[in-house]
Amino acid sequence: MKIGILTFVLMLLCWCSSAQNFKRHIVFLASQPLHGRAPATADERNAADYINCEFMSAGCTSVAYQPFPFQNDSAINVIGMLDLKKDSTVIIAAHYDHLGTGSEKSLEISGKKGIYFGADDNASGVAMMIELAKTISETKNWKYNFVFAGFSAHEAGLFGSDYYSKSTLCSSLKIRAVINFDMVGRMDTTYPTVRISGAETDTLFSNYFKSLTDNTIHFRYDDANITESDLRSFAEKKIPVLNCTTGIHSDYHKMADTENKINYQGMEMIFELTQSMLNIFQSNNR
Repeated sequence: MKIGILTFVLMLLCWCSSAQNFKRHIVFLASQPLHGRAPATADERNAADYINCEFMSAGCTSVAYQPFPFQNDSAINVIGMLDLKKDSTVIIAAHYDHLGTGSEKSLEISGKKGIYFGADDNASGVAMMIELAKTISETKNWKYNFVFAGFSAHEAGLFGSDYYSKSTLCSSLKIRAVINFDMVGRMDTTYPTVRISGAETDTLFSNYFKSLTDNTIHFRYDDANITESDLRSFAEKKIPVLNCTTGIHSDYHKMADTENKINYQGMEMIFELTQSMLNIFQSNNR
């Protein structure tokens, strides 16, 4: 397919803009002053405030902090709503907490101390969610409402997503599907691969992935990841779910999971893929 030089330049500018926005979010969330975003800390609250502001900037009609009990204290979910007065709602989610300055989930050498920055896990997923919120809010003729859910206390045992799924903020919704992003920033540059869980939970998901003919991205389908993700509590309710990740790497749950290792071009590819999939939902008659 041939494209004109102006079209190519506009595409390139759009690509660069998205990559710059991804980087801005990840640089902040995975910064030293946030000390790894451990739940029920001031650092978590600073990250939550950032997400709140980004949701408001994206055009969400409402944003709510949702505190929930956590280890004799409370952690916070951040829930943005784009209420378009439709019957059903699509939830786009990502957890924003990480290991702080260490926990039993650390895979570092015993005794090694420092900040677990969590750039890929999961500042990358949060960046994806925020930029999707901005893009989605630019179109008002959607068939669905949208909720953007930033979950906390994921690393400690999926506490935030479990609490939200059982709360009135969620139970009042007719949920069409939940799409979750968890570690989408380290796509392999030699063999670009995305691990997908939940493709068979809905015909629109399965038909979409079966229709893809471009081999730029390779897909690995593995539904075992659903029970390990923030989708677990939704899947238990038989709600269609989809988890997207570029997978585990050698820096997983280590202090070396830093911003400079993020593959922003790979994130842009996943961003475009998700937009395309949402358009399939939009054209569906259900």
